[in-house]
Amino acid sequence: MFGKRMGGGRRGAGRAYGPLTVVITTVSKSIAVELVDMSSTGVRLCGNYLPEKDEELMISIGTLKAFGTVAWSKGDQCGVSFDLSVGEAGVDAVREAVSERRGISLEMKSALDAWTVGSVW
Repeated sequence: MFGKRMGGGRRGAGRAYGPLTVVITTVSKSIAVELVDMSSTGVRLCGNYLPEKDEELMISIGTLKAFGTVAWSKGDQCGVSFDLSVGEAGVDAVREAVSERRGISLEMKSALDAWTVGSVW
């Protein structure tokens, strides 16, 4: 069946779901974007001024750093394929970061986002 892998689903890797502010860095820029979802092999991002298809980048998610290439880009979203798998430990780290942010105020989330991207007030 088209678009399906063995086992009945398109995706073989477990996923973590955002929202979570992360930083991506290309040769020409660093920007803060929103992580929509992530597996050990890649990530879907949402934001403005995203890199284009085939552009290489580094993504920083807390202490996790991963290199990858934009596999697709459409509108305000893109998908990045990691050069090397981040493993389940990387996915678990994102799940934990998202979980820690649940239940906190919008002001605190804003402060955490500013800290993530290195903003100074």
